[in-house]
Amino acid sequence: MKLMSSLVLTLSLVLVSSASFAKGSGSLEIKIIPADASTSPTPSPSPAPAPVVPAPPQDQYLTYNFGMTRIGFDMPASFSLSNNGNVPLTISQIDISGFSYWTQSNCPSVLNPGERCYAQVDFRPVTRGFFQGRLTFETNGGNVYIDLSGWAQ
Repeated sequence: MKLMSSLVLTLSLVLVSSASFAKGSGSLEIKIIPADASTSPTPSPSPAPAPVVPAPPQDQYLTYNFGMTRIGFDMPASFSLSNNGNVPLTISQIDISGFSYWTQSNCPSVLNPGERCYAQVDFRPVTRGFFQGRLTFETNGGNVYIDLSGWAQ
């Protein structure tokens, strides 16, 4: 037998007295509508799924101390940048700041998954004292800031 119209089933609920419930009654209405009913009401729209928002890129802050070196001598350090993700990493800029710090890099503008590149920093002081600088990798996966320091005598 096929149902051609909706079926309304009403259940009556009666609450009996207990330690945690009070006496009372109520009703619950459940409407069952067959899938092939020609008079089926328009379904209410489902709420749109929440958009998937990727986590913002995380910046990394690191430090590196070159220690003590003599005036006029180079103290080199090599820093690697690896793409451990599954999408290409865009490197928009590699920058060095600070007196007595120099850099060169083999990093391409796009680092594919599994690839690695290097930036070499030379601490080359020309006077005595304490020196600070910063090596920055700017990428679409977050920036990497490496604070540099070193002494010259």
